[in-house]
Amino acid sequence: LDKAYADPVFNLARLEFDAGNLNEARRLWVRYLELDAESEWARLAQKGIQFVDLHMARTAG
Repeated sequence: LDKAYADPVFNLARLEFDAGNLNEARRLWVRYLELDAESEWARLAQKGIQFVDLHMARTAG
């Protein structure tokens, strides 16, 4: 994976999240972390993943 694509992947994840497509947003944030695991944006991606996981756990029951 080319690290140059990290920003577009992150932005697409945000768009999917804003559109309510949480599973796709999570998938893209995971992909983002494969490209960049160290930046401030990576920390935001991790928080996004945690939010989606928590939301899915709460709505699964």
